[in-house]
Amino acid sequence: MKKKNKAEDYLREIEDLRTRLEEAEEILRAIRNGEVDALVIPRPQGDEIFELKGAERPYRIFLDTMNEGAATLTAGGSVLYCNDRLAGMLETSSERVVGSSIYRFIPSSEKFSFKSALQRSRQENAKAEVLFKTEGQDILPVNLSLNAFPGQDLPVFCMVAMDLTEQRRAEEKISLYQRQLRALASELALSEERERRRLAAELHDRIGQTLAFAKMKLSDLLKSISSPDLASPLTEITGMIETSIQDTHSLIFEISPPVLYQVGFEAAVEWLAEHLQEQYGIRIGLKMDPKRMTLGEDLQIVLFQAIRELLINVIKHARANRAKISINYVQNDLQIVAQDNGVGFVPSPEDRHGTMRGYGLFNIRERLHHLGAEMRIDSSPGKGTKVTLIIPHEIQYESARRKQNGHNDSTRR
Repeated sequence: MKKKNKAEDYLREIEDLRTRLEEAEEILRAIRNGEVDALVIPRPQGDEIFELKGAERPYRIFLDTMNEGAATLTAGGSVLYCNDRLAGMLETSSERVVGSSIYRFIPSSEKFSFKSALQRSRQENAKAEVLFKTEGQDILPVNLSLNAFPGQDLPVFCMVAMDLTEQRRAEEKISLYQRQLRALASELALSEERERRRLAAELHDRIGQTLAFAKMKLSDLLKSISSPDLASPLTEITGMIETSIQDTHSLIFEISPPVLYQVGFEAAVEWLAEHLQEQYGIRIGLKMDPKRMTLGEDLQIVLFQAIRELLINVIKHARANRAKISINYVQNDLQIVAQDNGVGFVPSPEDRHGTMRGYGLFNIRERLHHLGAEMRIDSSPGKGTKVTLIIPHEIQYESARRKQNGHNDSTRR
């Protein structure tokens, strides 16, 4: 008898569950079709009732035609409404989204970011970039805007989602173009340096050696001449040839200083400061970061030429008696600062980004820009000028990688 009663109880319980399931399916169908006005969500402390607006409402028509995805959510993430655009972004239908949890479409790694943004939206408009997981298990980058609906008995939130897929693709293309541009700029710098070294070699091997040979011949001729009338002009000619030899050597160093390849970038900068200080009588201080620099030859060439151009600019235009070069790492970015105590000037807004008067500084700015680096100018009348070259860490890394791959060996031909 007891077994019979127990079986009847199970049957009644099963029938009750079947009835409740049918009712739940009917309610869900009515919600999805806009036939009911509220959604009841059971909670331990009691049922929560959320109003659902019918499809006839004008705002529903507006939301359904938006280019962005839109949804209304409870504080726990239950979806009260979503437009067709959001459902399409999630590769499903709005019927399958409404009534489910938004966290169903958010990867585990992104849930904390979403919850934080949802919590912030109680006080202010909250924005966040997160990843959605579509019904087909694809990953979709979105930009979210979350706001709390005012005047609601229970917290309800509006979510607008913008698909960032095309934007990310465009960013990837731009990043690829930038890397290609930097590679081309690097190859241009190396090609130009090869030509500079060829010209320097021509000056040394042809003009320099010819002048040196001519000086030797004149010196031998002077030893065999006893006439003062001939000795005096020959001595003067010998002096002129000596001056030409020195000028040729200076020109060779200016075109392509061998020291850059013989002793490295840091030592070459030290030599440059000492050389210009001796040649022009201006005091040039130098401070270098003790951290070892790992720069590709393309960057070494451009930066050395930039430092030289900055110092020459100080000597020619600043009317300064002191200059200082500092080379330091700031949060892994390499910063080269050239500062003087000269007359200064008032830079225009464009000047502060390196497009100031003078072809030399414009040329520096363009070279750095193509390599992914930056030049900033800070100056005012009577207070000197400060020029900062900023080479981001990733640009240093790319240059060093090209060096490791052998792309810079061509300068040694």
